[in-house]
Amino acid sequence: MEGICQELHEKYNIMGANRSKMIGSGNVIRKDFFFRQMVEKTFNIPLNIPYFSEEACIGAALCAVKGLGIKETFAKASSMLKYL
Repeated sequence: MEGICQELHEKYNIMGANRSKMIGSGNVIRKDFFFRQMVEKTFNIPLNIPYFSEEACIGAALCAVKGLGIKETFAKASSMLKYL
């Protein structure tokens, strides 16, 4: 698990990303508290877990919200999401 975190962190650094928060998805992040802590410690960034577990469906719904003009941007559409 540490290797996974380190590799993700290396890719993050290569991209030059600089974020103040991250959103995690998937069953490992959702159900494995220790792995979630390891990710937060490796990145030194709080990890937000979506309230709804079907992240792909939520992504499709966000696209629909933007596409239908209910919200102007993905950022505004995603502001409707809640986190654990």
